[in-house]
Order: sequence, then structure tokens, then C-alpha cells
Amino acid sequence: MRYALVIYEYPNETGHQVETAWMNATVTARDKTAKTGKVVPLNAGCFLCDLDIGLLDLNIVVGAASAYGFQTRTLFFEKEPAFVISKARQ
Repeated sequence: MRYALVIYEYPNETGHQVETAWMNATVTARDKTAKTGKVVPLNAGCFLCDLDIGLLDLNIVVGAASAYGFQTRTLFFEKEPAFVISKARQ
């Protein structure tokens, strides 16, 4: 598989601690994978990982969620999903 779509599951709980953990997990994943340019954050808690250079970025994204107590769902794709390709109208 060439691409992995990782989605963080938002917990049913609410409160300041949950909100802070959510923000920390998503920012950590985004910041730690920014250097490679192979991870596209589609939304808060939703990341598309290009697996051409290996599984390190996928491990970082899933590991960040796990470190803050969130479960993830991962879908694998052979080709880049078409829904990722979009451009704003000018």
C-alpha cells in the first residue's frame, strides 16, 4: 500500500483535559511530520501519510494519538485518494 489515512477517534467525554489532550496530539503529529512533507493534515485528527519513504511518519501519527490516549482508525490505499486533490477557486 502506498498511502495510509489515519483518523483520530474523538472521545465521548468533554472537558478541558480532553480538549487539551486533543490539541496536543494533533499538533504533535503535525509538527513531528512536517519535515518530511509526506503527511498531509486534512483536518484536525485526520492525516494522509505517503508511505513511499517508509512507515516512520505513520508510526509518528499513530504514536502521537496513543501517547495522549486516543484510538485511531487507519485505511490503506494503493493510489492517492482523489478527495485529497482540491484547489480553491480564485
